[in-house]
Amino acid sequence: MDKFPFSMIEENGKEYNRVKTYKFETEDKTYFLQDIQRNNYIWAKQLLIIDKETKQKIYEKLFRIDDGMDFNYLDNQYKGQLFRNKPDVIFGFRSHSFGCSNIHFIDPEMESISINCNNRH
Repeated sequence: MDKFPFSMIEENGKEYNRVKTYKFETEDKTYFLQDIQRNNYIWAKQLLIIDKETKQKIYEKLFRIDDGMDFNYLDNQYKGQLFRNKPDVIFGFRSHSFGCSNIHFIDPEMESISINCNNRH
């Protein structure tokens, strides 16, 4: 298991443990996902995408859970081309009891897309 190359969580007075790191590679990118534990439960997952050629960070996102959310099992995520003439996207890290997921572009200049869904109980 490779070590997570960067760290973005810095909050004063809070205790965080980086528990597991997962790695996935494509032709041109390396994806890292790290479980972040707080108070003995996985509180967040940090995603980092690195360009294989330049070794530069392409994208970084911290997925936190809140009321009515949980993390999906690995292998329930999607990455790739979804919209014509737009950058690759990634989604599927969290499941929602209330509300809906977002689609995240792997481009820090582009905003995420909120999905309109009917998620009533």
